[in-house]
Amino acid sequence: MKKLLKYIVGIILIVGVGIAGYFVGQKNRTIYLIGSKNMSALDKLEATLDLVEKYYVDSIDPEYLVRDLIPTLMAQLDPHSSYLTAEERKAEAESMEGAFYGIGVTFNYLLDTVVILDVVPGGPSDLAGIRAGERIIKVDGVSYEGLKITADSVRSRLKGADGSFVKLTLRDPDKGTTRDVSVKRGAVTISTVGASYLRSDSLGVIKLGSFGANTYSDFMTAYARLHQKGAKGIILDVRGNPGGVLEAALQVSNEMLPPGSLIMYMEGKNVPREDFNSDGTGSLIGLPLYVLIDELSASASEIVSGALQDNDAAIILGRRSFGKGLVQKLFEYRDGSSIHLTIARYYTPSGRSIQRKYTLGDEEAYNKDWFDRIAGGELFNRDSIHFDPALLYHTAGGRPVYGGGGIMPDIFIPQDTIGLNAYTNQIFSAGVIPDFAFRYADKYRKILKRIKSSDDGVAFLRRQNLVWKMASYANDKYGIRVRSYLVNQAKSRLETLIISGILSYTYGRDASEEYLEREDPTMLAVDDLFKRGIYSPMDIPDDKVLLKDEIVEQVKDSVRE
Repeated sequence: MKKLLKYIVGIILIVGVGIAGYFVGQKNRTIYLIGSKNMSALDKLEATLDLVEKYYVDSIDPEYLVRDLIPTLMAQLDPHSSYLTAEERKAEAESMEGAFYGIGVTFNYLLDTVVILDVVPGGPSDLAGIRAGERIIKVDGVSYEGLKITADSVRSRLKGADGSFVKLTLRDPDKGTTRDVSVKRGAVTISTVGASYLRSDSLGVIKLGSFGANTYSDFMTAYARLHQKGAKGIILDVRGNPGGVLEAALQVSNEMLPPGSLIMYMEGKNVPREDFNSDGTGSLIGLPLYVLIDELSASASEIVSGALQDNDAAIILGRRSFGKGLVQKLFEYRDGSSIHLTIARYYTPSGRSIQRKYTLGDEEAYNKDWFDRIAGGELFNRDSIHFDPALLYHTAGGRPVYGGGGIMPDIFIPQDTIGLNAYTNQIFSAGVIPDFAFRYADKYRKILKRIKSSDDGVAFLRRQNLVWKMASYANDKYGIRVRSYLVNQAKSRLETLIISGILSYTYGRDASEEYLEREDPTMLAVDDLFKRGIYSPMDIPDDKVLLKDEIVEQVKDSVRE
């Protein structure tokens, strides 16, 4: 009882001190009424900021408060409305617009110095005679050797105003000599085509990493080259493509759809319905088309795959896409910062919205929903994916499709888990393979460059015992213990990834991707369809319902062999 009495007295004292503190602070207890009864929320916000500026106990810049307030405000909306600082907006603009002013090189800094991996043909560095493999040891007299280098610090030094000069000190690792080169900065184009190559004599592959201002021209250039080489069918690979510029998605879709086909339409509270139709001038109309998607394909990627699926113009393969069906408009402030504000929803030709459900202001739950999908097994089993029956729609040919959660592929291909185990998880998480591949390619650059054919390069690399060399390197540098049984279990997958990385540094992305995807299950499924003469979803006979499962089993068997 005494303990209870002490507890109650303590509470009374705490409350009493709090109230006393409040009244001590009220030197003048006059209540100030602000504004009118019917003042708007915006007026109230402005009045509050004015009060803080006039009466707050410490000096504070109202601009600072507003800068923090805008991101908080945007976070109360849908998950895709956002605020970007001036620096973030500048980086985004370069990515979307596909160009910036620089010297036209790609580089790596794993060796405590800047190693030039590739020189853009016809770019500023190419014109200045700079070669892949050379080291940048100084930029405008500032040393970049033996330091803790970051990619951003190097880029900021190499970028600059169009026509300005930057002085580089270069070292040739083979000769040990150094030289100074003055490079005139110019426009450097960023291609969104990750790779393009012939998978067979008549089946071409175009990989799109994103949709930017240059995507359409990059896509058409890639297609023209493949067509010239004999491509009679195209695989459009947008796996992992997060989207981007809407106009690019419309242009790419237009190239594949007959005249008058609805590509998509969008509509919002303040945006009247607007339809986007094909004009019939496309170069790929009537070709066998296969579109590859996965759980990271979003936005513009889903516009393209949805348009082709609903018009029965392509076979969609892979796994269910992300599910982003919202359209953002960019509004820029004069200080360079910006907001991306959702203004409408877009709908596929059948009328479905593929946007996942969300609650205003709860981005955490929205992200968790995506992770729950993955954890629920949908990467491995299509039966774990469920759609709302009320969101059933039909393609132009009458095939059932669903809204409310991404694009479901016509042919489901589970994620390939062959060669994945506890050891490879450690290797992948630590980033060992790209590190090892780069160091190996750099060390043996002269030998590899003498091998002109990438196929001959692959044959050479397969004789180099690369997996065990990588395992030894991982043990020495990363402390990842060599586990012989698990290494052997994953040997084929590890070798493929290592060789692909070395090919990328030596022969370029096309050679790397072509090799990497030789045994890719989704690509193998397309090979099977193409050989069978199944060129569109309408070609799959109704009496062969099990065809999709048969393809998956054939893919698994071919990989095992």
